[in-house]
Amino acid sequence: KEVGLATVFKVGFSEINDLIASNCHTMFAEDQITPTGVAFKIEYQGSILPVRIEGLFGSHNVNSLLAAIGVGVLENLNLIEIIQKISLYKPPAGRLNLIESVRGSFLFDDSYNSSPAAASAAIDFIDSLPSTQRKICVLGDMLDLGKHTDVEHKNLGERAGGACDLLVTVGHRARNINRGFIEKAR
Repeated sequence: KEVGLATVFKVGFSEINDLIASNCHTMFAEDQITPTGVAFKIEYQGSILPVRIEGLFGSHNVNSLLAAIGVGVLENLNLIEIIQKISLYKPPAGRLNLIESVRGSFLFDDSYNSSPAAASAAIDFIDSLPSTQRKICVLGDMLDLGKHTDVEHKNLGERAGGACDLLVTVGHRARNINRGFIEKAR
């Protein structure tokens, strides 16, 4: 829709958008335990197309993909070709990457300097996984939070307390993650 000199094109998970994502879920390997990526559907102008991205985890990442797909649509690129290219996306190192480990365990590396929103989204993803195994979270300092440092670390610990069976923290600021985790466990 044209608004002045700008074109407004809405993307998201609700029906009010021009480009709509739905049925977002984690894909699993044949063992139904090991996560392999994210899948969702895109609806645009009456067409519904599947999207599958190996190695990308968390529904929070779908919002960024929707924006990228929306730009392609606005540039009159073919939606099927956009989805084919998007499906090749690999997240950068330290951004919720799956690392296969020993004895059937797996580790998600989200070690890049995080923000409260990104760390919470990662914990939400861990919480959404089946509870067939123990969930161990290793969390560290989040930098550049200024006067919000203590409360944001404590809030992250509380969130982890609802999702993780065991918490390991690294860094001076992370003591508040421990505090929040312990308070949630009480």
